[in-house]
Amino acid sequence: VAFVADAPGLRAEERQARELADTVRRAGLHEVYGDYWTCNRLIFNTGEAVVCGVLDGDLTPGQNRYPAYWKRVGRAARPGYVLAVGSPAERGLRRRLGDRADSAVVAEVGGYRVYHPDSAVRPWR
Repeated sequence: VAFVADAPGLRAEERQARELADTVRRAGLHEVYGDYWTCNRLIFNTGEAVVCGVLDGDLTPGQNRYPAYWKRVGRAARPGYVLAVGSPAERGLRRRLGDRADSAVVAEVGGYRVYHPDSAVRPWR
């Protein structure tokens, strides 16, 4: 009964995840950084056309279950960022981007902001 009661919310969540994946693909992004669950959903919903390296809230390497994705994103010349609006990681990225933060946003979808790779920073280096 609980599963059936939650079905509309689950469908909406899946629809938003697919919309986010479509937005990332339309932006031409193939390598991005994001949080753990966002990365997993993006990789799955794009059939690995987009790979994602996991960052924690401090924009440092997080729990990357498959090292090949982390390496691929790390080698990318222009990785993007897909971060939940207002999350610690998103606030940290905006601080690092400074005046460029608003112009770096490609899209906002389902509570996430997609940042263009030209704005990419790699603060852990």
